[in-house]
Amino acid sequence: MSAAALLGLSLGLAATPTFANPKPAAPPTFALVGDHNTGLASISAGFTAAETVAYAEGRMYVTTSSALALDVVSIADPAARQLLKRIDLSPYGAGPNSVAVARGLVAVAVEASPKTDPGAVVFFSLDGEFHSKVTVGALPDMLTFTPNGQFLLVANEGEPSDDYKADPYGSISAVKITGDPEKISDADVTTMGFAAFNGAVAPGVRIFGPGASDADGVQKNLEPEYITVDDDGRTAYVTLQEANAIATVDLSHLEIVAVTPLGLKDHVGNEVSGTVSIYAAAGR
Repeated sequence: MSAAALLGLSLGLAATPTFANPKPAAPPTFALVGDHNTGLASISAGFTAAETVAYAEGRMYVTTSSALALDVVSIADPAARQLLKRIDLSPYGAGPNSVAVARGLVAVAVEASPKTDPGAVVFFSLDGEFHSKVTVGALPDMLTFTPNGQFLLVANEGEPSDDYKADPYGSISAVKITGDPEKISDADVTTMGFAAFNGAVAPGVRIFGPGASDADGVQKNLEPEYITVDDDGRTAYVTLQEANAIATVDLSHLEIVAVTPLGLKDHVGNEVSGTVSIYAAAGR
């Protein structure tokens, strides 16, 4: 090796930086500052309350499925909460499953009776005044607004009846919300299904149960559960929990473009204990 090469090697080694271990951030601390008791739960009757919550402008919006209600609660002073309004949701269906708030709109997903029929999304003002109602797929579960304010997205789970005599298709609805909220109608709803994946689903997507081998078995099996949207509002990703898969939605064309299996994990030697440990993210 030449002297120049040796010199270069020695310089390279000498220039290797060293890093000190960063000081860990102090863990966050939490203190209870208040709570909201709906007064609607009954342990003896076997039903609970306060299922899902959304927040905006000093208020929280709380759904109660057992009582078919939406509470509007002021938490401007968390220690002195105030129930501003309790909205009866029974005119719109058989029970709320989710609530979301954005851009001055409150949206509530309400399932039908029976749950295998198409459900609804109901829009209210922040003060709880009714704006409009639209029809979506069977058993609307989670809903969310896109960051760009174009759509409200709804995961329609499409669960079967207990005896499987009715097994609606899972779907994803996109509700256009750019106009007057009082004029949002079924014409603003696009409901996307999984017909294109019948007989063409990727290996690893779990298709099972009664009707799985039917021509429309994939549509019956895929049950959208939870939605997240990228920052520019062009793509949504939807969990298909029972199928162990993720659906990708092109929001520019309102089309489901992929169903991707999540794969398997070998837990031999790493058995699940059945306990849950909870950690707080440092600095959060």
